Amino acid sequence: MDQHSAGGGSRDRVIARRRVARIITRLNIGGPSIQAIDLSRDLRGQGFDTCLIHGRIPPGEGDMTTMIPVGETQTVYVADLVRPISPLNDLRALWRIYRILCRWRPDIVHTHMAKAGAIGRLAALAYNRTAGRRHPARLIHTYHGHVFEGYFEARRTRIFLAVERWLARHTDVLIAISPRVRHDLLETYAIAREAQVRVVPLGFNLDRLAAIDAHDRTRARADLEIPDRAIVVTTVGRLTAIKQHGLFLDMASRLGSRSDRFVFLIVGDGELRDDLERRAGELGIGCNEGITRRLRNVLFDEKMAGTVHVALGDGFPQLGGRNASGIHWDLVKDLRGGGEILCDGELVQRDGAWTIPA
Repeated sequence: MDQHSAGGGSRDRVIARRRVARIITRLNIGGPSIQAIDLSRDLRGQGFDTCLIHGRIPPGEGDMTTMIPVGETQTVYVADLVRPISPLNDLRALWRIYRILCRWRPDIVHTHMAKAGAIGRLAALAYNRTAGRRHPARLIHTYHGHVFEGYFEARRTRIFLAVERWLARHTDVLIAISPRVRHDLLETYAIAREAQVRVVPLGFNLDRLAAIDAHDRTRARADLEIPDRAIVVTTVGRLTAIKQHGLFLDMASRLGSRSDRFVFLIVGDGELRDDLERRAGELGIGCNEGITRRLRNVLFDEKMAGTVHVALGDGFPQLGGRNASGIHWDLVKDLRGGGEILCDGELVQRDGAWTIPA
């Protein structure tokens, strides 16, 4: 915006700062949180002031609020903004965000994640029709993926699709983080018009990861007591349904039965951690043929192919255990020298080798 000085012919160029209300469901560990925090910080130098509105992080998920620069970004915590569907909390969050928008008077409302995308855009539409009707905010929503597949049963998914289509008609710009997400929005689910959608890949600083060398990898293997000849297969990400860690476990079971060189690592945390841990060890039968000798670390020894293990003593409440004791002993038995496992009377393993087809 150009403004003229009050006197003489001198002319000063004054750049008007723009206000952004950035709304995200929660600042848990993940790409959306990193992007929301980085945008709020880095766009300040480009003339944008941000109010970062974020919701409650559920138990079991990591917290990234410590990454918010102190004093550089205005933040508002809305405890009623939660990921699960909760009509009472959702209505409270809608009202609270609407009131924040009335105070902040944003030029742009930018939402991230599904729940914040719905409630945040509804609040922004209400703001534009009331307190902001003279200077309505532009609406932007970023799809860091979507919840149209793999999260909910069919009827609920249809409802979400209808809501997203309606919201898209009232949104100025929809950002997809990849061509695949763009294809889903336009072709697979018909959410938006082509003119609305922009592809903006996430930009992360990966210099630290790119600098990892052979020495770092050797040290990591030593720390984890992974044999040098082992082939390490790893998945890194939040433990949630859309990441399909169940497929990773199925793949690990198949590959582990074909070669003794594989070691599988799951890195991450999330709401499915307990379920995955129970599934990975629910039978107490070691299946990892990449571990061929005792490593004096029970977390690895109990997974050695040809062994079974049982725990005595204190149970873990987070895994559904109710037994209380002052001890917790993990007992590992090697069956390769002689032993059998029967399931419902059927022999499935003898001397550490499976007797059923892989």
